[in-house]
Amino acid sequence: MPEQKIKCLIFDCGKVLVAFDVMIICRKLTAYSAFSSTQIFAAIYGQGLLFSGSLHHQYETGQLTTLEFFRQVKKAIQANDDLTLEKFREIAKSIYQENSAIKKILDHVKLNFKLVLLSNNNELSWGYLRQLSVVKDYFKDGDIFLSFRVGAKKPNPAIYQAALANCGCQASEAIFIDDEPRNIDGFAKLGVRGIKYNCQTDSLEKLAANLTELGIFKKSPFWKKWVSQGTN
Repeated sequence: MPEQKIKCLIFDCGKVLVAFDVMIICRKLTAYSAFSSTQIFAAIYGQGLLFSGSLHHQYETGQLTTLEFFRQVKKAIQANDDLTLEKFREIAKSIYQENSAIKKILDHVKLNFKLVLLSNNNELSWGYLRQLSVVKDYFKDGDIFLSFRVGAKKPNPAIYQAALANCGCQASEAIFIDDEPRNIDGFAKLGVRGIKYNCQTDSLEKLAANLTELGIFKKSPFWKKWVSQGTN
């Protein structure tokens, strides 16, 4: 049976569309706490970004409002009163850097494929990220699925199912680009093929090559020239 045509490309946000480092938050918060950056990380993120028992997890699954999250973080790290919600907001958004290079790929694929954004995210970060051109210029509001809105984080099947239900295509007609193998494996269980790409460690050429292998670009030297020179 011939392979089904790809209709939809589903992109993660963090470390795909934007680079980020949560340790920046932890280091900056030491100015308001006697805790070390490592202790602050443990207080907020527990064992890591995918750890389900942390304040960060509760916030990214919509269990805490921004104000509640801020208050609980402030209490957990024993921050002084100089740490206001406004200062916390500024610190939170300082960790991101737009991956402007990926626009070369987005500009090309948006012509022939539905683009969907699927991200473990929170209200505070999203307030900043949604203003970046790599997000607002390529993804429509109805095609954006965020953990704090859905109430589930990748690799929970619920967030994948929410995206697929609105993609207008079968799982076999979609490709998922994410930096975490665990997240890719979770979507693969529903039939969606994945590409591992981390903008902080992988080249854009590698992503283009992976997309070529899955039939997104014609199997030719085209993508090599295009990645290095852009679309003309």
